[in-house]
Amino acid sequence: ANTTFSQESLEVVTTIANTAAYAVRTAMLKEQIREIQRQQAEAMRAMISGASHFINNPLAVIRANLSMFEEWSGTMTQFHTELEADPTKFSDLKTSLGIDFIDEELGPMSKETALSAARIGEIVRALYVFEHQNDPTAWSEFDVSELLREVMAEQGTAISAVATAHLQVSPMIVCGVRDRLKLLVTNLVTNAWQSIEPGSPETQWVVASCHVSGRHACIAIDDTGRGIPPENRNRIFAPFDTDRLDGSLGLGLAVAAEVARQHSARLQVREREGGGTRLTLDLPVAD
Repeated sequence: ANTTFSQESLEVVTTIANTAAYAVRTAMLKEQIREIQRQQAEAMRAMISGASHFINNPLAVIRANLSMFEEWSGTMTQFHTELEADPTKFSDLKTSLGIDFIDEELGPMSKETALSAARIGEIVRALYVFEHQNDPTAWSEFDVSELLREVMAEQGTAISAVATAHLQVSPMIVCGVRDRLKLLVTNLVTNAWQSIEPGSPETQWVVASCHVSGRHACIAIDDTGRGIPPENRNRIFAPFDTDRLDGSLGLGLAVAAEVARQHSARLQVREREGGGTRLTLDLPVAD
């Protein structure tokens, strides 16, 4: 039998094949979109679940302290009113109204209130990153090495208190939302110097580096800090999951991971040979 296709038959077969390929490609893209939406929803649920608890605690502190401040305001008003009427009662009034106690407690409680407000602000800023996806119009091409220079310069004072800063970069152009990627890198650098015990900055260091590998800009933040135990490496990017003793909320790396996901980048943690931690970000380079 003659199995030779005519030109018309070939065109029909080609059209069918192209249509099938388009349908497959469309289905794959839809699946990718669904997976991205699933990951986004999962990340947002985890963030909201933790935020509700970690917002309620500082709110309770603020409410309690404000109630005391209001009571003490009335006490101080009474103290000054009665003192104006009879200045000789100064010592008796101080004792009876507890003015010395107010003087001792006012400073620490004010700091506690400010810290609680700052924590709520930190959570709200993190929620904004998780909730608001990147606006396509905000994307641009820029030199990521310059971004690293900016971050290390801004963090220089904090780093120098515990370690020596090093920068090893070469120009490379990436595409993304610069402000968010700067936030990502800032959080990685902050995590690095915060992991170093103070006392001997001349023997400790934080290194920010970047190089091109294939189609990716590879950014690495190395430190000589206490490192991350293997059993904790799978969860350090989860919000509100921290083993720090400084009372931090553990949002820095969670926000960094979310920004990386929004840029189709891969953020990983590794143990650094000789001790410490290496955090790496593989970011697609611009075409």
